[in-house]
Amino acid sequence: MKSISATLLTIISLLIVTSCKNDKQEIEYFLSVKINTVEEKFGACDGNGACGEIDIEYPIFSDNNKSIDEKLNLEIIKSISSFYNVKNVVETSKKFINEFSDYVKDFPDAENNKWNISMQYKVINNSEKVLSLSFYMEGYTGGAHGFRTITYTNYNPKTGDKLKLEDFVSDVDKLRLIARESFIEENDLDPSKSLNTQGFWFLDDIFSLNNNFIILSEGLKFHYNQYEIAPYSQGPIEINIPMSKLEGLLK
Repeated sequence: MKSISATLLTIISLLIVTSCKNDKQEIEYFLSVKINTVEEKFGACDGNGACGEIDIEYPIFSDNNKSIDEKLNLEIIKSISSFYNVKNVVETSKKFINEFSDYVKDFPDAENNKWNISMQYKVINNSEKVLSLSFYMEGYTGGAHGFRTITYTNYNPKTGDKLKLEDFVSDVDKLRLIARESFIEENDLDPSKSLNTQGFWFLDDIFSLNNNFIILSEGLKFHYNQYEIAPYSQGPIEINIPMSKLEGLLK
C-alpha cells in the first residue's frame, strides 16, 4: 500500500456518518455499499413491562469485485454473529429474543427485565486507498452492568484484506513512544511511575498499542475497550495522536 500520507486528505474528506433506518440505502463511494437493518422486539416495550429489543445495522458490499464483496461481507457477518456463536445476522437477532423470552418465563418478577442490544457497523473511510469500518455494540443482557465496545477495522479496498498498523506507519516503535506520551498526558499519569501501579493492566508493565485504530482528520486514534487494559470502572480508553506528531511516520 503506497502513499497513504499523500492521500490522507482524500481519505479524510470521505468520512461518512451513517444514520440509516431504511434497508438498502445506497452510499456511492469507492466501493458500492448498501446499509441493511434488522430489528426485533419482545414484550411490553411501549409500557413498563418486560421488554427485549435488538437492532442491528450493517453494510452489505455489492456490485464490486465479487471476491472482495464476499470477503468483506463475510467478515462483517462473522463479527455480528460471533456474539451468540450463530451463523448469520437473523439468527443473532432470534437468539437474543429466545434467550430473553426464556428469561422472562423463568423470572417473571425480576427487576432487570429490560434487555437490549444495539449493533451498528459504520463506514468511516471509503476511498481508493483504505476502507475503514467501525463496529459499535452496546447493550444489557442481565447481570451487574451492561456492555459497550467499539472496534475499528481497516481494509485494502482493492483486495479486501485487513490492514495492520505497519501498513500505515513506517516506524511502529517510534509511534509507540509517541503514543505512550499521549497516553500519560491524556490520563494525567505520573511518567516516573510504572503504568500498572497506576491502575492499568499492560503485559509485563510495558505500554503497547493494539490494532484497534483509525485515521481521522485530527490524527490517529487508538481505542481500548473496557477490561482490555484497565478495570471496567475506568471505562473505554482512547489515545489520540495529533497529525503534528505523526510527521514523517505515515507511509
